Amino acid sequence: MISKTDAIDAIFKILTEMYAIKSRDITKTTRINKDLGIEGDDAVELIEFLEDHFHISLNIDLRSYFLGEGIFDRKKTADLTIEELAKFVSDS
Repeated sequence: MISKTDAIDAIFKILTEMYAIKSRDITKTTRINKDLGIEGDDAVELIEFLEDHFHISLNIDLRSYFLGEGIFDRKKTADLTIEELAKFVSDS
């Protein structure tokens, strides 16, 4: 089992490497979907990468947090911070 702190550190590293986000631009309260603009296929890719990286299965409803790719899939979504995502990781 991974600690929430270790999960946060790993998510920071993954975001900076996969999405070229500067580490100074993210904190544990950064919203992945709204502040970083990670949505649709990018969100699926991130979740799948985390699952593979940590050898876990995340119990997260992607539709609650991320917009789809199509123009008709633009419903309001909930915020998902790095800290909240780390909790999903540490609880899995």
